Amino acid sequence: MSLTIADSDRYLHHCMPGQNAHILLSMLVKHLEHKNVLKQPDMNLDIIEVTSRLAEHSKAQSSTALMASISDMVRHMAKSMQSLATDADPGDSMVKWNSRYGKAVDECLVQLSRKVNFSKYILEVYCFIFFFIYSSTDAVYG
Repeated sequence: MSLTIADSDRYLHHCMPGQNAHILLSMLVKHLEHKNVLKQPDMNLDIIEVTSRLAEHSKAQSSTALMASISDMVRHMAKSMQSLATDADPGDSMVKWNSRYGKAVDECLVQLSRKVNFSKYILEVYCFIFFFIYSSTDAVYG
């Protein structure tokens, strides 16, 4: 897997500067919501880690695709947090996976956020998503 990531880094750096790299990142993040990926938690985690690594080596430049990636990643994180809030008793392996998942999502959002010069947008997305989580979990727990 690391060889594949290293090759992808080289490809991204030399062949896909700027907007094309951001479109690739956006497509990877959108792929997280695919029904087959959702059924495979480890694949989900791998996609997030690869996205983070590719974002680390992409060009720092605001773009619509990059902002969409951040928005989609925060939305994906919110859905995961919401499902965790409704899960009554997660097993030991699920707790460990959730810890790895949380760290991977955090790192991915950090790497994506570093590429956007307009950080106000990121804060607005966070506020909206967390308000949504709070509202929906409040309705669940009454």
